[in-house]
Amino acid sequence: MRTLLLGMAFMLGLTLSSSLFAEDTKSLRMVIMDPLAKEHSCPCVAGYAQRNYRALAEHLEKHSGYKVEIAFNESLKKSVEEDPAGRADIVIGKHSVIVYEANKLKLPLRPSYALSDLKGSTTMSGWIVVTKDDPAQTLKDLAGYQIIFGPEECDEKYAAAFAAFKKAGITPDKPYEIAPACGEACSGMLKKAETGKSAAVISSYAAPLVEGCGTIPKGSIRVVAKTDPVPFIEVFLNQTMDEAVREKIKEALEQVATEPELLKALESLTGFDEILIPVTQPLSQKESSGPSSNGNWTGWRGPARDAIVGWLPASFDQPPKKLWSFPLSRQGLGGVAADAQTVYVTDRDPDDQLDLLHAVDIETGQERWRFTRPAAGRLDYGNNARATPMLTSTQVMFLGAHGHLDAIQLETGKLSWGMNIAELYGLEAKLPWGYSGTPVLDGKTLIASPGGVLAGMAAFDTESGDELWVTESSPPAYGSYVILEAGGKRQIVGVDSTHVRGFDAKTGEVLWEFTPESTDDFQVPTPIVWKNHLILVSETMGTRLHRFDEKGHLDPKPVAVNFDLSPDTHSPVVIGDRLYGINEVLLCLDLTNGLKEIARVKDDRYGSHTSLIASGDRLLVFTHDAQLQLFDVTQTPLKLLGRHQLLDGEYGLLTHPAIVKDKIYVRGSTTLAAFQLLQ
Repeated sequence: MRTLLLGMAFMLGLTLSSSLFAEDTKSLRMVIMDPLAKEHSCPCVAGYAQRNYRALAEHLEKHSGYKVEIAFNESLKKSVEEDPAGRADIVIGKHSVIVYEANKLKLPLRPSYALSDLKGSTTMSGWIVVTKDDPAQTLKDLAGYQIIFGPEECDEKYAAAFAAFKKAGITPDKPYEIAPACGEACSGMLKKAETGKSAAVISSYAAPLVEGCGTIPKGSIRVVAKTDPVPFIEVFLNQTMDEAVREKIKEALEQVATEPELLKALESLTGFDEILIPVTQPLSQKESSGPSSNGNWTGWRGPARDAIVGWLPASFDQPPKKLWSFPLSRQGLGGVAADAQTVYVTDRDPDDQLDLLHAVDIETGQERWRFTRPAAGRLDYGNNARATPMLTSTQVMFLGAHGHLDAIQLETGKLSWGMNIAELYGLEAKLPWGYSGTPVLDGKTLIASPGGVLAGMAAFDTESGDELWVTESSPPAYGSYVILEAGGKRQIVGVDSTHVRGFDAKTGEVLWEFTPESTDDFQVPTPIVWKNHLILVSETMGTRLHRFDEKGHLDPKPVAVNFDLSPDTHSPVVIGDRLYGINEVLLCLDLTNGLKEIARVKDDRYGSHTSLIASGDRLLVFTHDAQLQLFDVTQTPLKLLGRHQLLDGEYGLLTHPAIVKDKIYVRGSTTLAAFQLLQ
């Protein structure tokens, strides 16, 4: 009963929070959880860990017009409980800690900006340390050591640390010892090292303070290894606030970069960098808890159009186990989609007059249903669909190469609604390859690119098929669009035959546009979001890194260009701060250093086309002749863990595989096949 009453009181607090804010829109409550705030730290290291958030509060009041009440607390739960209305409008602190606590409290907080440090970085890492005289030199040397980790809500000291040990082939002994703070971890490790072997995981940002504050003797510890970077200090905004209020806050945060004294007070080089949010949240690249973290593959390049999964195998010694195959009539270009029950793949009939969509049982490989429709015509590279089927909770959206767009019921395969967007919107541009870009889903809105004289882009209600909005005429290219948030606007971003554009996702209004230097490209690769940047790739202009400004407009002038990565049809992937792409060779480019090449891998199989799928530490390559390769990307040069031929006699495959849990589904010339990725 006490728990129930507390829960009811908490939910009442959330309700009061929303209503009180609505009545008093001149008041904001900002919760500071940053461990480097001077209220949470000590002045033991000159010029460090003394961030003045009261100065930020004054800045927000000045530029937003709202009174800012500031609360310092290392616990989000305690901070919410301390406020009579249970408010937390702005929360600033460690990303993983806020996410962990907000999920438990069911608070609608979303990361909006990342605070850079004095070097311009917005990430940190975990440091694995030993005593200064310990013989260990690498992680592998720590086998049999007693490891002291940090709390599970601190990614750098827990999830990222376990991932680092896993890569090194070490399984720490259970039960795991957890230290609540870095100083306690170091002190405990030094004490245990007197009688045995011990190591500790601490936060990189805390390292200067552990010795500087006298918690342990100076020079008594040594760093053996570092984990992969994880996000550090971020600004979370409460989504129950009015949108106009959030806009005022964002405008004020973006102005910090122009205030030298405020940057100094916050110990920051560039201030707050906007965090771009894809329409569907991708799996965290650092969370590789196992195959169960790989959810449904709902469309082109997965749920977030980034080809990122939560898990890929640690090793690749054994070939993937073939589970079943399903026959197809003709070679196709469209990718595979899959949910927990069904795999969806496009096809044509033997007479090449009908578009087909097969729904195949994910366990048995037997056809559950088949959808057909007349779609006569003649295109280069055949008439099969180029677009990947797109899944909602109840329907699959199917775009054919000749412009037929249908919504089909998942359970029955029956048509909910359909149209031909080429005929409906007056397509006049010649499309020798047909419609190739996969439309994009934004909740219950489907956005396609008819490219006709009556509409360049068109949005439809997924349930009814009713038109929601259209844009002015613009001929289409052959690529797919992405959805992101920049400048407080949910945008549809992509490339047509002549422009790079960003549209308001709600209205179709053109928010910004520019003409690239070359308009001869076919514009097949999908744009890629990285932090507050957009990566554009094409065959003549190479790879370009563009930055969004504070208004959410993309700067036409790229901040970096690399002409070595210039693929015709291939879409690269981002892992951390590195871009991986293939153009005859596999390239790894540094996104933080002008797209400078870090590594390259040569292979004749990369010549025509490849598809890439990535996790936080692995890169899976599916070649044009159906070979599967797995790389460890934590090492430089990249380490090939193994290669296995999935299908024989293939050449020139352009289709993208799908991964659900530990299964991969690939399309060959005349077959759809399922394989189990062995752990």
